Amino acid sequence: MKEPLIVKDSIIILIISILCTLFFAVCLVLSTASYLGKNDMESLTLCALIFGGFTLLGLLLTVYCIRRRLALYDSYAAYTPSFGRTRRFSYSEIQSVVQKREKFIIYSYDGRKLAVFENNMPAFFEALCFLDEKYVKIVPARSAAGAGADMASGTSPDAAFGAAPGTTFRQKMADFNKRLNLTDKNAYLRARYSAEAVRKQRRIIRAVHIALIILSLSALFLPLKGRLAVYILTLLFPYFVFLFFYPKLTLEKARNCDEYHIPFPMAACFVSLLFSLSFVTTTNMEDNTWIFASAVLLFILLIPCLVMLRLRRIKEHPLLLIGLAAVLFFLSFFLMPAACYVTSGKPVHDTVIVLDKDSYRGSHTTSYDIVVVWRGREQKMDVSNSLYKSVEIGDTVRVCVRKSLLGIEIWRVHL
Repeated sequence: MKEPLIVKDSIIILIISILCTLFFAVCLVLSTASYLGKNDMESLTLCALIFGGFTLLGLLLTVYCIRRRLALYDSYAAYTPSFGRTRRFSYSEIQSVVQKREKFIIYSYDGRKLAVFENNMPAFFEALCFLDEKYVKIVPARSAAGAGADMASGTSPDAAFGAAPGTTFRQKMADFNKRLNLTDKNAYLRARYSAEAVRKQRRIIRAVHIALIILSLSALFLPLKGRLAVYILTLLFPYFVFLFFYPKLTLEKARNCDEYHIPFPMAACFVSLLFSLSFVTTTNMEDNTWIFASAVLLFILLIPCLVMLRLRRIKEHPLLLIGLAAVLFFLSFFLMPAACYVTSGKPVHDTVIVLDKDSYRGSHTTSYDIVVVWRGREQKMDVSNSLYKSVEIGDTVRVCVRKSLLGIEIWRVHL
């Protein structure tokens, strides 16, 4: 073999890590320059911790993707870990390659880990076939208990791969890889999870979901900050369920689900959306700030989803990914004012005069606005229905300004 067979992380993960690093680095620089100019050291420290932490994580992930690689030559192999020196070893030093979930660990005869690669690396299948040609024993894992139990109980490699006796290793691996192809989610679920484990997870999710519905209804009696904190928690619940349990989730009703699927919990989310709608529609921000901040939050929420899909080797249709991004943007847009209010400090009040008032009838709701002179210019502000009806042109109202921990200002109008 003239050129070595290289096993390394996907270029997609590398691109995502680089983009994350650049994005948060730019946010760090811009926020630092902004708050230094305003001499706001408290906000500067907070942004430095948040954006600096994400920049560091992105940089570490970038280094992890660039350095970690396994090179298979004709007479030896070379493994470069994320941190540390490259080590070489001959194929005669390898005792076995053992699969543990997504990882394939190369062990020496004295029990040392010589190298590690994963089944989400593009060339992992070719690497296993190449190692088999070098007479290296490949031990696949049949369950989470590991392959050691299978081999100790006398299970043959053919049976472990689900192949007929006498089948070539390349055919075994092709069948095995096809069986675990994540584009076929039903095959994926049956290969990796037991029906009993899925049932237990379904019961846990249902119990938490019911508790969140009760909590959302009870939050009506809490102060505004506490109520919004409950709504934020409830709105994020389906997101975290998606991250941890996809692709076991389904939009089917519970009675229509098979034993390998979990109904997606949405009722608590709808309850929170309904109760927090009045707050969102009467909250104001600077022009374009709401959109920009929501886009940043969308980016933060979307990255873990893409990484999860990649690590689990799930290939979704681009239209589904676009739909996922749209849902997350809606969630981000709805969460942003509530998150700013919950993380804000003491409010500052300004008294202004109402210059004009207007209402707009939508397909389902009506929005109410007043026009005031504030901070040296005319501004249109969203207000509640009760406040709109109780004030006339020439009356005075108070603008309540709150500043979140991230430096975003929101304001609401009251008498």
